[in-house]
Amino acid sequence: MDGLKTRNYLEKMTMCIVSFLDLEKKSGVCQVKNDVKAPAERAAILMWEQKHSLLMPEDLKNFFMTSNGFHLTWSVKMENSTIPVGAMHLNSIGQMLRLENGSSEGTHVQPSLWDLDLDNEINGRKAPSFVDSRVFELDPCDGNGKVCLVYSEVQQESDSGSDEENGFLLPRGMVLCRYIYIYPERTEIKVAFLDLLS
Repeated sequence: MDGLKTRNYLEKMTMCIVSFLDLEKKSGVCQVKNDVKAPAERAAILMWEQKHSLLMPEDLKNFFMTSNGFHLTWSVKMENSTIPVGAMHLNSIGQMLRLENGSSEGTHVQPSLWDLDLDNEINGRKAPSFVDSRVFELDPCDGNGKVCLVYSEVQQESDSGSDEENGFLLPRGMVLCRYIYIYPERTEIKVAFLDLLS
C-alpha cells in the first residue's frame, strides 16, 4: 500500500476523527498530532502468535497490517497555557506484552494483579483470572489503567469462543471491566467518552 492509500485507509479506520470532526478547527483545540506508523510485517504478527501459541483476533491483525500501532493527541488552549486533554493510543505489536502475575503482595496504593482473582463475576459470567487467563496490554492509558486483550483458557478449549468477551479495561483500582477491543468500536467509545461529538 502506498503512502496516500495508507493515509486514506487510516483516516477511515480512525473514523476520520481529525478531518471529519474538524478537530483542528474546534474552538480552543490545538497541537493535534496523528502519529502515522508503517504497517507491521506479517512475520511480526506470526511471530507474536507463535510465541504466545494464540491466534490474534482478525480485526486487530488487520489493523496491525495497516498501521503498527496508533497514537493521536490534542491539547486545548486556556488563557496563556496549553493543556493536553486528548489521547487515543493502541500499542504496536512489539509493545503488546503479556501482563505477568507479578508479586502476590499488594498495597492499598498499588494492588496486586492477584487481587483481580477476588472478583468472581462480571455481568453474571466468571471474571478472567490471571491464574487461568493470558492478558496482553493494548493501551497503557497514560498510567491510569490498561486496556487489555484477555484470552481465557476456557475460550481456547471451546470451538466457538466469543471474541467480544476478550477486551477488558484494567483501571488502577484493579477491578477488571469488560471492554470492546474491536478497533473501530473502541474508537467510537473513546470519541463519545472524550465528548468530541458535541
